[in-house]
Amino acid sequence: MSRGRPGGLGILGLTLLLMAGCGGAAPAASSAAPANAPASVAKPAASAGASAASSGAAKPAGSGSAAAKPAGSGLLPIKMVYAQNAAVQEPIFVAKDAGFWAKNGLDVSMTRVGGTAQVPAITSGEAQFANTGANEVTAAVLNGAPLIMIGTLSDLPIFDLYANKKYPKLEDLAGQTIGITAAGASTDAEARLILRKNGLEGKVKIAPSGGTFPTILAAMEQGGIQAGVIGPPFTAEAARKYTMLVDGLTLGPMNVSGLTATTSYLKDHQDVAKQFLRGYVQAWNYAADPANRDEVIKIVAKWTESSPEDAAVGYETMAKVLRATKVPAVDPASVASILSVATDPKAQAAKPETFIDNSIINSL
Repeated sequence: MSRGRPGGLGILGLTLLLMAGCGGAAPAASSAAPANAPASVAKPAASAGASAASSGAAKPAGSGSAAAKPAGSGLLPIKMVYAQNAAVQEPIFVAKDAGFWAKNGLDVSMTRVGGTAQVPAITSGEAQFANTGANEVTAAVLNGAPLIMIGTLSDLPIFDLYANKKYPKLEDLAGQTIGITAAGASTDAEARLILRKNGLEGKVKIAPSGGTFPTILAAMEQGGIQAGVIGPPFTAEAARKYTMLVDGLTLGPMNVSGLTATTSYLKDHQDVAKQFLRGYVQAWNYAADPANRDEVIKIVAKWTESSPEDAAVGYETMAKVLRATKVPAVDPASVASILSVATDPKAQAAKPETFIDNSIINSL
């Protein structure tokens, strides 16, 4: 399995480099907008690795005001940042590659940056939408950022905890270190939730390990950490080498990935937000339909640079989320779970609804 290459996003390049390889430009999808099926999958665009190969930083995303000008194709250009080339992003990958955003009049370009680095990307206006988890959003809002979650990718913690086989039980990790993508990321929140639920807070260390699931696996391979929070489809590789100690889906509701905008952008661009979410919901339903399994697996394999077999593992994991949720609105209970393990004292008094606006997606 190939590893993603680091990249950057405009003025955020230095920030992203400091965040230990969380960047990497996303592959550009075909501009075709098929009416029913993802024809673009037949001829996949350049992979994430290939598009990140240039030494220069990625071109900065357009500002909110720039999004008011239509692209040459007649589609409205929209910039979006996302955290990982992982299966939890499956619905946005499908919305892009299968043409659902294009069918709704949008030319959505996607750039990969670390979860916590998405906050400055959208608050500065470099991007209009972000794919980031409730852990990042709540932390930012509690410190004054004007963000609001408008949809979910997963209100269930679909990341699993894997450990070196010499640690067959969770309690065996006492005194050892669990790797996460980055401090403040969704993997961080899930690690803290695992330790709290099992009475291991303060007994097991949590350490950022390179910004991606592949870098966590690499750190485990090198012995720098003894366990890691791993998301699909990279759980397939983890299962071949390590022992799964915790199935994330057993932890109950906890948002690990969602769709976010600034409150001002949402107020001033209601129509655009509706187009964006309508295409997203259509992609969600397409990916949830078992009849489209093979095409969705191709899309997941392309974006995650995985084998078809590993991509299928990611698909099956996400299928449990997609088919259990008719409308991908944010569940307040999934945000409450995040607040319960937050390190900011202000989180304990915060109400989950403060961080959510499901009005548009529910209206669809």
